[in-house]
Amino acid sequence: MKGSPVFSPLRQGSVRTQVAEALRKAIYAGKLRPGDPLLEMQLAKDLRVSQTSVREALLQLEQLGLVRRFPNKGTQVTNLSSKEIRERLDIRVQLECMAAIQAAPHVGKREAKELRRLADLIGEATADGDYGTGAQADLQFHSTMWECSGNTTISQVLHQVSAPLFAFVSILRTRSSRNLKIVLHSHREIVDALLDGEPARIRTTVENHFADSYEQLMKSNDAAAKRLNRSVPASASQLADTASGNSLIHGS
Repeated sequence: MKGSPVFSPLRQGSVRTQVAEALRKAIYAGKLRPGDPLLEMQLAKDLRVSQTSVREALLQLEQLGLVRRFPNKGTQVTNLSSKEIRERLDIRVQLECMAAIQAAPHVGKREAKELRRLADLIGEATADGDYGTGAQADLQFHSTMWECSGNTTISQVLHQVSAPLFAFVSILRTRSSRNLKIVLHSHREIVDALLDGEPARIRTTVENHFADSYEQLMKSNDAAAKRLNRSVPASASQLADTASGNSLIHGS
């Protein structure tokens, strides 16, 4: 958090919500990195709000899995180990398939239009190098699908499991010079599969989406590319193992 200010003073409104949103955007934009300390007093000074508002916002972000509190150490931006990444990816793939299959009957023209709008936004932001916006649009795309499922429990769990993963994806993309077109393409394929409504096609499309997305991101890093050995990971677990070799995952 050294150097130029990360935050601007907040406008009037729900202070806690604004603080949480400012921190969330900073994490997705890579201005706050995994493992960075979040000092309540300094944040309150930068944002010109009370420490109570900052503390409440940090609790909100902790529930989303974006920050972690440690006894006698304070709060830090979530820094996932390779094991935790693998576990979250495994959980997410399974729950995402369930959510998508349950969402399909509820995805009509209006919902499909919104999902396609978000897919376009992901592509535009990625092409412009605005990876923070792209990551947030990506999360919104999947959140919209989760909510269409009508399964509140799956949606809540997926939010908590996935939020830190989207933040890491955003950081990895900032180091990539590649335009991730396959990622955008796979989002559109998800919409088509939802409209088709065939469970087998939906599951295959969602699983392929994860393989396409994370393979490209890992290839964007030289060390990770060596670990790939010119092969496509067969599962989210293998993709996470590849990610464990990337220094960004450990916040260095």
